[in-house]
Amino acid sequence: MKSICIDPGHGGKDPGAPGPDGLKEADVTLAVGLLVAAYLDATGINAVLTRKTAAVPWSQATEGDDLQARCDIANRAKTDMFLSIHCNSLDDPSAHGSESYCYAFGGKGQSLAGFVLVPVAAALSITNRGVKAANFEVLRNTDMPAALIEMAFISNPAEEKLLGDPAVQSKLAVAITEGICSYFNVQFTEICHRFDCPNRI
Repeated sequence: MKSICIDPGHGGKDPGAPGPDGLKEADVTLAVGLLVAAYLDATGINAVLTRKTAAVPWSQATEGDDLQARCDIANRAKTDMFLSIHCNSLDDPSAHGSESYCYAFGGKGQSLAGFVLVPVAAALSITNRGVKAANFEVLRNTDMPAALIEMAFISNPAEEKLLGDPAVQSKLAVAITEGICSYFNVQFTEICHRFDCPNRI
């Protein structure tokens, strides 16, 4: 069975980036991540979550410990891939769009980042900012290929409203699931019908 570790970014003492209306990144990533895990299980792909609640299942002594704990969960589970889910943020409220990251170009991490990014940007009808390489700890310290998706800018008022909408969160989860299925070459079915969630845009 194919397997992937799904990491809903932030959580515990770390709320992540705040939106201008107070939306917390950690709440969005958890809502989307839980749905992604359920949808993947429906397709036959085993999903391992780094957290299942607003709290985190490890001690948060330092930020580095928090990030390494996420890698440790994936490494212990020996999943095939790792995907961290986030919302982007910049001081400029006009910044917009979806983008994804891999540790280095040319590998499976870049491939996963690309497969996930395309349907996510399409689901929100926002700019695809492309796949980028970054030395993020969760990409560097996982034993398996890893990617990180920045679904949209929580610092952008219009995109914050999208990210806070449960119906849009479901669309994002379906889009991420579709991208993962494409990466694994697993047939993607319209899983929305099984979960009473809105159809994809």
